[in-house]
Amino acid sequence: MVVGIVSDETYQKDFIVKDVLNGIYNRLGKFFTVASGGNRSGAENVAKRYALKEGLKYHSFNPAYTGYQMYSYKSKDYYKKKYHNSHVFKRYTDLVKFCDVIIIFKEEGIELSPQILNAIKWAKRLKRKVYIIN
Repeated sequence: MVVGIVSDETYQKDFIVKDVLNGIYNRLGKFFTVASGGNRSGAENVAKRYALKEGLKYHSFNPAYTGYQMYSYKSKDYYKKKYHNSHVFKRYTDLVKFCDVIIIFKEEGIELSPQILNAIKWAKRLKRKVYIIN
């Protein structure tokens, strides 16, 4: 099973992310993969650290305008493109296509970004389970 973790970089409740991942780990053991959009802060970063600490497989779907990183899912030639806003949408679309379940972490009172709303749309289209956690 592949679990996709999505959040804005402003998400601050690390303990909730860890609790959710611990629950999955307690049910599945090491038989799941964690994937995220590769944000350097927020729930996506917490998920990355958790996966690596627990010895889980981890993949990052960082945008094409960023550089290749150790855990980047795409090949090296995919990266270092000139910035375009569509790259952020595409990373989440690719993430949703790769995952079985998407867990979105959001701060209460803050609206989801257009990129994350687009990911939800794709998840529904592809019949992926989506959970939104405040």
